[in-house]
Amino acid sequence: GVYIDTQTANGVGYAFAGTSVLAQDASVIAYNPAGMGALDQGNYLSGSASLVLAQTEFNGTNSASISPIVPTGSINDRIDRKLVVPSFQYVYKSEQPYAIGISVSPMYGNEGEWNDQFIGRYKGLKTEVTGMNFNTSFAYALSPQLMFGLGINYLDFDATLTRKAAPLVNTSTPPPIYVGDAQGELQGDGDGWAANVGVFWRPTQDIDLGLTYRSETDLKLDGSLTITTPKTKLTTPATVDISMPQSVSLGAAYRFKPKWTALAEVTWYDWSVLPAFSAVNPATNVVVYEEQLHFRDGFRSSLGALYQITPATQLRFGTAYDKSVVQSSSE
Repeated sequence: GVYIDTQTANGVGYAFAGTSVLAQDASVIAYNPAGMGALDQGNYLSGSASLVLAQTEFNGTNSASISPIVPTGSINDRIDRKLVVPSFQYVYKSEQPYAIGISVSPMYGNEGEWNDQFIGRYKGLKTEVTGMNFNTSFAYALSPQLMFGLGINYLDFDATLTRKAAPLVNTSTPPPIYVGDAQGELQGDGDGWAANVGVFWRPTQDIDLGLTYRSETDLKLDGSLTITTPKTKLTTPATVDISMPQSVSLGAAYRFKPKWTALAEVTWYDWSVLPAFSAVNPATNVVVYEEQLHFRDGFRSSLGALYQITPATQLRFGTAYDKSVVQSSSE
């Protein structure tokens, strides 16, 4: 349920507001292919690496063990993450009214691991998800004010999900004794295709508007499910069919003073397309792993501003609001 938006180092400064219309460098291809048409003639190369420091906390207030002899586990836990998110873009803007470009960057990702004694260990323990996106785009300008863009995306997806499978109990001598947990690890990788289209419109000299749409990506992951206990280790093949969401973004830039530009962006993500997923043994067609997600649609909004101190120096301001797609326990 995490979409990675750090496709450009510039965008960090203005909270990625107006990325659908800011044609400042090659990174515009990652947000709106039509924006390439607003660049001056020439070759553009852009790259960045973003360091993400994230923290997730869990605090339980009402808990009970699944069995009198099985420990409840820690009801307060925290995950600290350190991630480096790289990206790369190249654009060629021709003398003619067209431009072409390529982009390589992670688009979806999540990573974290709870303590082995976490109270929710039977729901989830460790997550590693990476979705690398390879994009080729084309833009055409009908006029200096109106441009269209089209992109083809190849998504390479890898995921590993780990959770405690079941408590192990020694019943050879009364009373039964809890001796630990079995552990299940689901691992898979796959790929899929998607399209994105965009429009760039400059109704006046001071206003830019951008609209972009990305289609849903259907993925089939091939991998395995491994169950581990102190005495045995069993691995079975597994396949998972999942979909990554479609999205729509609307951005605007307004140059209200010679040195000032106001920015805004809203994006909708169709995360409800992924309410749950099941891993199936392809040989027997039996479900071997199931995860209920109950994702709701995501909505992100951001506001920003640019102040051009000198032709080579720019100050950037921004703030963004992005609500989790995971429903709370009260919902």
